[in-house]
Amino acid sequence: MAQSVSEGTDFFGYPVQTPGNVVYIELDTPITLVKPRWRKQAVPRPTSVHLAGFHHLDTLNLDTLARQALEGLQARLRPRLVVVNTLRKAHHADANQSEVASKIYGIWRHLFPSSAIVFVHHDKKSQIVDGVELAGGDEAFSGTLAWLNDAQIGLHLSSDGHKHKRRVKLEITGSQVGPMTEVLHLQLNADGTNFSNVGPEAIRQVFTQLDPTSPKMARYAQVATTLDVSETTVRRALDP
Repeated sequence: MAQSVSEGTDFFGYPVQTPGNVVYIELDTPITLVKPRWRKQAVPRPTSVHLAGFHHLDTLNLDTLARQALEGLQARLRPRLVVVNTLRKAHHADANQSEVASKIYGIWRHLFPSSAIVFVHHDKKSQIVDGVELAGGDEAFSGTLAWLNDAQIGLHLSSDGHKHKRRVKLEITGSQVGPMTEVLHLQLNADGTNFSNVGPEAIRQVFTQLDPTSPKMARYAQVATTLDVSETTVRRALDP
């Protein structure tokens, strides 16, 4: 997402309306471990994403240095997008108290008034049976439901079937600003950083590039091999 906003490229088929600077605030992992991952980004590599690491940040009780650093990022970059990883490391309050969500969101809106702000937040721990993650549904995230209700958009990234296949799905679980769109089915590449779309739209796109004179079932098999999906999945996408 940061890459798309930075470079103005489509986000898996969804156009970016207003590209610009992105600030990625890392609170969960040492910044020295995050930078090598960014260098693995596929072309076009993001040129306007600015990484900022904090060892300690409490939104409700910002110390002088932290506030100055955040205000400096806003003044210097005027970012279109701010990503905060993670929400649980951005405050020390009780995440189960409903009033905490609006306070946290309000302070970040004040710090970055012209930005879209994305908070990365973890789900509750879910049970895994036979390699399949039994997720808790749209409200699986930890803490009060206010974290979702007070946000303009809720995005849920979760395992899509067997975890060893590195498949995930991205779905909108709440929206105050537009219609709910189709679920994105994504494949995490072997580099552990980049994603490929393996959903119905990707299947149709690969299929249209094949020789139309070859047998239909052979083309189905070729699409399945190319995207590492089952032929049943291909048939469902092409013959709904």
